[in-house]
Amino acid sequence: MISIFINEALAGLPITVEGDGNQTRSFLYVDDAVSATCLAGDTTAATGMTMNICGEESVPINGIAEQVLESVPETKSEIVHGPARVGDVRHSLGTMAKAHKVLGFTPRVSLEVGLSNTVEWYRNLLQS
Repeated sequence: MISIFINEALAGLPITVEGDGNQTRSFLYVDDAVSATCLAGDTTAATGMTMNICGEESVPINGIAEQVLESVPETKSEIVHGPARVGDVRHSLGTMAKAHKVLGFTPRVSLEVGLSNTVEWYRNLLQS
């Protein structure tokens, strides 16, 4: 969803939020996901375990759309709302208690920094 919002904003298209946008998710920057994966591979105690690797806070989809607009100030995009997805989970927040305990993992990249980095990555990709 974040990549879709960014691409819509960079193209000057409406950012389409499915439903009312008050659904929440816990986002994690890709560098943190890679770090957690490497830690799991290097930690014998993690062998065979299942654990959540996620952001530590739940953020509304509307908030993500607004942050994307702020990160692409030159866009003429506006946020529009479409129909809700059938069966969409209203709120999603995992617990990273096991990842903290077993891996010593805590995300390091804030949502704002990760979003800014991702916007720049897409901006550079479009300019290549």
